[in-house]
Amino acid sequence: MVKCTADGPRETDFVRLVSKLVVKYALRRDEYNTLDPERVIEISRKARGRFRKNDPKAELGELILFALLESERQAPQIINKMALKMHGNVPVLGFDAIHVKIGEGDTQLFFGESKMMKDLVAAIGEAVKDIADRKKDVTRVGFEIDLVCNYLDESRFKDHIDQIRTILDPYAPNKGDLSEINSIFIGSNWTSFKVADWSTAGAGLEEHLAKVLSEEIPRIRSKCEELLTRHEVQNLTEFFFIPFTSVDRVGAVFKEMIR
Repeated sequence: MVKCTADGPRETDFVRLVSKLVVKYALRRDEYNTLDPERVIEISRKARGRFRKNDPKAELGELILFALLESERQAPQIINKMALKMHGNVPVLGFDAIHVKIGEGDTQLFFGESKMMKDLVAAIGEAVKDIADRKKDVTRVGFEIDLVCNYLDESRFKDHIDQIRTILDPYAPNKGDLSEINSIFIGSNWTSFKVADWSTAGAGLEEHLAKVLSEEIPRIRSKCEELLTRHEVQNLTEFFFIPFTSVDRVGAVFKEMIR
């Protein structure tokens, strides 16, 4: 949940915080790993130029998912699709994120999807359907894996390149320690939850909204399970949720920050 003041969630501060990751998300490490002061403006311009100005909330959702997988799951991004775009108004096709976490005797491959929509249930439904459709399309998954292998950001994985290529190789033996996880981020409006008038909460607003969210967990879990069953999703699937006063508004704030 976005932190609050007595007047409401600090969403502009949240977008400003996430926007600090724009360079890391949009560029390959070898494009920004020097601290040459003369390149700072160029690097910033190049990163911001890879975002779509006509649908900023969609790529804000993808940026948030990137941040969650890297921070909450310690799973680095293994392909930077933004770096493959010819210009900003081209959408990133396929999975919104592909990350990997390599542990001792346990490797996790994360396939990510994000949705930023006003209605919570509609967003969950579209995200689950997209994940299911992509996983069922063997040709599409194969294309994604080939893309990763061809454009693997070697500057981030110097010590694990061969291991990652083996993970992605469908013919490699001894992959019993590999698990695939679907990671879904949902950004929706607070109106999707049973929220009373905020004006009476005052200094206790954050606690009030946290209580509302905790009470909604059973309903949300049930809806997720229903949709996963309906679309026959087999892999372990996790969901991240962040409610906003308005997804359109935070998208507009993000657009302003990266223009």
